[in-house]
Amino acid sequence: MERILIIGCGRSGTKYTKMLFTLAGLKVGHEKDAENGTVDWHKTCEKDPAYGVTLHQVRDPLKVISSCHTIMGRSWDFICKNEPKIIRGEPLLLRCMKYWFYWNQRAQVNARWSYRVESLPKVFPKILKEMGAKVPGKKAAQKISSLPKTVHSRSKSDVYGPVLTYNGLIEAHPVMGGVIKELALAYGYKEESDEEGLHQPGITEHNGDGSDRSSPGDADSKPVLGSGGSDGAPAELGISDDNAPA
Repeated sequence: MERILIIGCGRSGTKYTKMLFTLAGLKVGHEKDAENGTVDWHKTCEKDPAYGVTLHQVRDPLKVISSCHTIMGRSWDFICKNEPKIIRGEPLLLRCMKYWFYWNQRAQVNARWSYRVESLPKVFPKILKEMGAKVPGKKAAQKISSLPKTVHSRSKSDVYGPVLTYNGLIEAHPVMGGVIKELALAYGYKEESDEEGLHQPGITEHNGDGSDRSSPGDADSKPVLGSGGSDGAPAELGISDDNAPA
């Protein structure tokens, strides 16, 4: 069985994902290594040969950017050190926006494929097959499907910052707000935040250089590739359907 590494932006449901693996009978850690792997946003920036399968988990940016307002100083130090486009002295909202955008782009480069955490119960059997793990029986599958998506490791009062909209992000920071919305739509999210915010459960598979290829049978897989400018703002976000199934 291959060991698994789940990467992506913090506040993207990593504790929830770890609990799904536990219900499936696997020893996968949350921000610490375990026998079968780990779910850890800290490991996003570099490929780690200790894991046979690396996947990218993404969550609705409006939810994540809001929650990131409560990130503590030590975590920001780590983020800014590993992604120079994110500057510690910038306004908090802009910093949170850049974190979601650039960290998810880094994850795309290092992951085999991406999926939305909101569709994880439907995608989970594919993840287990990638690992070579046994797909849970009916009883375990029922527990997995009934696990609340609101599971997290912080107190309720620390989970969210302000209520956000795409229009609000664009008004505050036009360039970054625009590319965040475009990337969110490419991932399959709706115009406005919705915890179930998907068109269909989909997967985006990567070539290992940040570019993407469609997964056979996944109708809404979309190639997604962005590039950053020297001033810390994205120079261009290219979204191509050239490889998408007809």
